[in-house]
Amino acid sequence: MDSPLVRTLPWTLGAGLTSTVLFWFGTNLEPVPWLTWIAALPVLALAARVRPRSAAVTGGLAYAVGGIPTWWYLLATINVPLPAVLGMFALAAIMLGVVTGGFGWMLRRGHPVAAAVFAPAAWVAMEFGYTLAASDVMGSNTSVAYTQADVLPVLQLVSVTGTWGVTFLLLAVPAAAAVVTAPGVTVRVRSWVGGAVAVLLAGTLVFGLVRMDTQDGQLRAAAIGLSDTGSVSIEYDADEAEKLFGRYDGKLAELADDGVALAVLPEIAFRVDDPKDIPGYLDKWGELAREHGIDVVAGIRLATVKADPPGEGNPHDDYAYNAAVYFPADGGDPVKYYKMRTGPGVGPWLKLGDEPKYVPGSDNRLGLIVCGDLDHPDVAAAFRDGSAAVLLGPSLENRKNPQVDAWWHSRAAITRGVEQGMSLVRSAQFGVMTVSDAYGRILAEDTRTAVGSVSTERVTTVYSRLGDWFAWLCVALLAGSLVAAVRRTTPISSQKDRDHELVKA
Repeated sequence: MDSPLVRTLPWTLGAGLTSTVLFWFGTNLEPVPWLTWIAALPVLALAARVRPRSAAVTGGLAYAVGGIPTWWYLLATINVPLPAVLGMFALAAIMLGVVTGGFGWMLRRGHPVAAAVFAPAAWVAMEFGYTLAASDVMGSNTSVAYTQADVLPVLQLVSVTGTWGVTFLLLAVPAAAAVVTAPGVTVRVRSWVGGAVAVLLAGTLVFGLVRMDTQDGQLRAAAIGLSDTGSVSIEYDADEAEKLFGRYDGKLAELADDGVALAVLPEIAFRVDDPKDIPGYLDKWGELAREHGIDVVAGIRLATVKADPPGEGNPHDDYAYNAAVYFPADGGDPVKYYKMRTGPGVGPWLKLGDEPKYVPGSDNRLGLIVCGDLDHPDVAAAFRDGSAAVLLGPSLENRKNPQVDAWWHSRAAITRGVEQGMSLVRSAQFGVMTVSDAYGRILAEDTRTAVGSVSTERVTTVYSRLGDWFAWLCVALLAGSLVAAVRRTTPISSQKDRDHELVKA
């Protein structure tokens, strides 16, 4: 007589393979957003019918293997050490393993409502914990919520809950579907669970559609990236640097004639390896801004000590700042903002800044920020607390494989803007140039020059006032669902019945 394992093996393999494919295409660096909503459904439906341990292993492997495009990107493109990537692989397996195994365990004990709450709450709680633990490096860069960044009605939810609300929905929908189709669940419970999640989803869409206001653009701004050298950062007096400076000179003249008031250039496109050379080089950019009558924000690497040996890959700790430098059109003094967070693959040369900086005379409405700082909700919140309405962000992306992370990284930055109610002008040296508003609408996007008009009016959001309240609510919901499942056991069917339900067709 066949064992339960043998009887359910084809279904287990089928569910695991299906979820793996859906995660592969639904959570990669340029995802298909609707696939993310159903990616967990096959393994959650399986969890309602097999033993929790089998469900946990299947779900964990599906998510970890489905994430291979991301793990490979981290390893091969941005040089995250192999042990760290393997750790992330294992963590991914544990996360969805806990969700699917716990979901099946609660159904087995006769608690379908607790199971429907547990799955999304546990996912958010674990993602929240990972973000807190990796806050100094990764921030929230790996959140599955970014898969919905181009689905604007859904994206508006982050203005209330942060990314946690979108993450919750992405697991709540398949969890509810799995409960509704699970064997032994009463019609009444199916109706309550399915109806509750349908109301949540419909409410999110209605809120998103109503929230997207039309903003009048008061600031005509451009994000431009003209580097074609392949170098991340060129010494300011090298021939290549002079040629690139000349190209920006011509482009800024063109933009000024077109009525552009402010231009943002990419992160660390130029570098100064000797502190004594910094004032003279900044004066050169200041004169350029004054000559063309246009405000300029340029990304420049500024040494704190003379490089010895000089070069892009100088090994010294705290050797240089990664700066966004604002040069006013009126010829006034430049303002230097220093990047406040490091990131994966960044060398020890980076010396971090510790405070936001704003464009003088803007009533703090225009903030200076750099690339990976926008992966960190707390950094964006610091600018919003200072009353910023627009962030001006020199950015980089990856030289090894240009455009590979352009969509993901730009959308993570745009999501920060929606969370905090801020527009964004972002220039990525090896990615895309984007101009977006406080509702996540992309006003302009291009690989070389993006020009759009952004509002300088501040947009207040619930998230900017209350922070990670929803993440903590999910921690409480997780605890509550566990207590409910542990306190009382009311099996809705035996395992034998579940095996029969799975294979009776």
